[in-house]
Amino acid sequence: MSGFAELTERLAALDIDIASVPDDPAIFAERRRVLLDDIASAEAAVASALEALARAPRAAHRQTQEAARAALDALSEAREIRGRDEERVIAAASRKTELAAQAAERFESPPRRRARDGRARARR
Repeated sequence: MSGFAELTERLAALDIDIASVPDDPAIFAERRRVLLDDIASAEAAVASALEALARAPRAAHRQTQEAARAALDALSEAREIRGRDEERVIAAASRKTELAAQAAERFESPPRRRARDGRARARR
């Protein structure tokens, strides 16, 4: 019975984790669009800083280098955020599938399916 309780507890914890990750494709598409816009802005800032660097007199050279470095850092951060978000979605889906398979194996029943909005479907 403790195995069942532990599995039930783990499934409940996973449901909470999954519920905290928005599963609406429109939300992910919007976040992706915003991140891609941030990346494009950062790339434009890098290009602008590099152009200014090429034209700058030596006295302004250091300031322009710092601006270019800051733009590259912003670009890197935006890419990292996008990558982490994508990995979290993949990991949550994988973990959910794994736990559902464990539950199905343990209780010899098919894994339950979840509706797109996160609510459990009525059992047939």
